[in-house]
Amino acid sequence: MKTILVTGAAGYIGSHISLLFAQNNFRVVGIDFLPHAALSQHPGIIMLQGNCADAKFVDSVCKKYLVHAIAHCASFIEVGESVTNPDVYYQNNVKTAQTMLNAARKHYIQNFIFSSSCAVYGTPQYLPLNESHPTKPISPYGKTKRVIEWMMEDFSHAYGLKTVALRFFNAAGSCYEFGLGESHVPESHLIPRLISAALHKRPIEIFGTDYPTPDGTCIRDFVSVTDIAQAHLLTLHYLEQGGNSTAINLGSARGYSIAQIIAELEFLLQTQISTVNHPRRAGDPAILIADPTRAQEILGWQTTENIKTILQQALAWHCRKQPAIQVTRAIL
Repeated sequence: MKTILVTGAAGYIGSHISLLFAQNNFRVVGIDFLPHAALSQHPGIIMLQGNCADAKFVDSVCKKYLVHAIAHCASFIEVGESVTNPDVYYQNNVKTAQTMLNAARKHYIQNFIFSSSCAVYGTPQYLPLNESHPTKPISPYGKTKRVIEWMMEDFSHAYGLKTVALRFFNAAGSCYEFGLGESHVPESHLIPRLISAALHKRPIEIFGTDYPTPDGTCIRDFVSVTDIAQAHLLTLHYLEQGGNSTAINLGSARGYSIAQIIAELEFLLQTQISTVNHPRRAGDPAILIADPTRAQEILGWQTTENIKTILQQALAWHCRKQPAIQVTRAIL
């Protein structure tokens, strides 16, 4: 049985990746600062608490479990926080990735998959964004992702590692039936914040209503977290078959504005969501939409969930966490 090491395994994306690999007969060794109750109960997943920037700890894990591949998901992810405190992002994100790449090199782990981001592109020069688009990130968060991609390119060239940077667009949804979903503290992602605001009858803060979009709010490409997990499985197969190091977009090629997402949730919940408008945040482009052609051609990957099912999954997860909450429409 092959072993895949997943960093950030207790996180939103890392937990879904871990589950899918375990369901496909891999032994999963997950590293995170925090435990994950649902994953710890799975017979194919070994959850370890530790710091991925600790080279001695990572070396001991790679040696003990004979790791075949690494899916590196661990990072700080808040764009706004990265603008106000960039040092923390460079210290954590870049150092951790360097530690993991060196562990791959030291332990002859050829296959390395990295959770990158569409934030590496910055302000779009054209849409949809393909992998040939210039990478000019406008936030420290996006810059750390691009620095890591450069490291991967250099390690691939110098040491023969096979690396793929998967550039996620806006991950959303959940695998709620297995106890997995989106739960950041504090929560900054749009969909869970909207659901919480709607169910608790609180207003939601909107940052920027004067963007050059049809309704003035940002447009984003939302992609199911379960589809993102599937892309990791396909990426490992691609690398095992001799695929070259590359970067690949993961998106749906369809954009939805914040106002459209609010309207969809209002329909699902049959309630009105009140908003409080604020100025734009630094580091937020007006529109981000993926061209996923490379993922389709190289991996055979495509999205399977639309925005309605993504919202239903997210809502089901939220209600699973707080079962006392009642909604007025059937979900799933």
